[in-house]
Amino acid sequence: MRILILTNLYPPLHAGTHDVRCQTVADALTTRSHVVQVLTSNHGIRTEQKDEEIRRQLLLNGEYGHRAVSRFSDLRSIELHNHRLLWEALEEFRPNLVYVWGMRGLNKSLIFALNRARVPTVYDVGDFWISRQLSRDPWLRWWNGDDVSPLCKAARWMLGLSLIRKKIDVLTPTGLNPAAAGVNKMLRDGERMRRLPPLFMLQFRWRRMYFCSEALKEETLDAGYDVENAPVFYPGIQTQRFGSEVKPPDARVEKLLIVGSMDETSGAMSVLEALRLCRERGRNIKLSIYGKGETDYMARLKSFVVRHQLPVDFLTVSDPHRDLPKVYRSHDLLIYPVETDVPYAITPLEAMAAGLPVIVSDIKSVLELVEHRENGLVFHRGNVEELAAGIQVMSDDGKLRSRLAGNAQAMVFKQFDESMVFDRIEEFLETSLETWSDL
Repeated sequence: MRILILTNLYPPLHAGTHDVRCQTVADALTTRSHVVQVLTSNHGIRTEQKDEEIRRQLLLNGEYGHRAVSRFSDLRSIELHNHRLLWEALEEFRPNLVYVWGMRGLNKSLIFALNRARVPTVYDVGDFWISRQLSRDPWLRWWNGDDVSPLCKAARWMLGLSLIRKKIDVLTPTGLNPAAAGVNKMLRDGERMRRLPPLFMLQFRWRRMYFCSEALKEETLDAGYDVENAPVFYPGIQTQRFGSEVKPPDARVEKLLIVGSMDETSGAMSVLEALRLCRERGRNIKLSIYGKGETDYMARLKSFVVRHQLPVDFLTVSDPHRDLPKVYRSHDLLIYPVETDVPYAITPLEAMAAGLPVIVSDIKSVLELVEHRENGLVFHRGNVEELAAGIQVMSDDGKLRSRLAGNAQAMVFKQFDESMVFDRIEEFLETSLETWSDL
């Protein structure tokens, strides 16, 4: 199968997001004899790059440090550029299937172009770009948004009246069949169980997609999109690389670990406060923080550590892919304290595979993985006292700790092994290709 991957970022020029997972899947598909080409942005380079495997040519708008543009002429320029490159890739590479990944920062009208091209298309939905960002796409919002300036509304009315919009729509889709606007208004005026999608999504059909967590799928459904039949494929874990023996009940809990991006929503400050409480109560434990973060936030963390004289190590982050198995094995307990919704949670799964007991916050996507006192402990996000109590339970009850870690590791090996996930994805892609004409 010839597969064209469309995504916003791609390693090694990435931003530490789920684009790393995209490369892992692309490499696996290549190993399985599929021919893969990636069309992505020029993020991280001054010009463009194009070879047989990767085209780094697309332009991003307003994300990952790229300038945000909103003027019609500037938006039109980006739209024309990216659509031209998409059509070039389709014509030159001639894929059997297009595989869409991250769309944050990319113009969402590209999905309408793919729909018009009638090429089999599969969406890997691993973040909130549909449920939270689609309605804020600058180009589509200019054409369809209610919250734009009177001047913008007058301009697009004139463009529609003069039929210029139809001509523009051929090369850079504006997303809405204007004749549907009246129907949409009637629907909006009535009582609805769910919020309607943006105007420009009224007639769009998501044919083949899968989500990376039930929580992400549920949010997309709640936003009004018809994705009820989409399956969920949680990201896979390299169990053989992370796997390690579960420590025995008589082992001591001395070194706690946090892994992740350090920002206001990471929950790292809550862990420091819980560590302070535990040490005040006689627990001789230390903490390691592995992860880069915002300068101001990192400074606050370090200031708190110094002020309260806490034994905390800020581990140097060089190569997470190489470092993490060793990092997990050198600690006794992972805390995953995130305080905002995340699309899916890889860190707890990696730690579980490594035999570490885990304490996690009650984020929806995390609760899909961790059941309280069955394969980990759960605390209410931001609740320092509850987190401190959980740390003390893990420290004092070796039998419980060992049982939770053993159950967790067995679950990861059985349900989330990377090769098994690749099998599911490959089967889904092949089935999509086989059944596309029937959809």
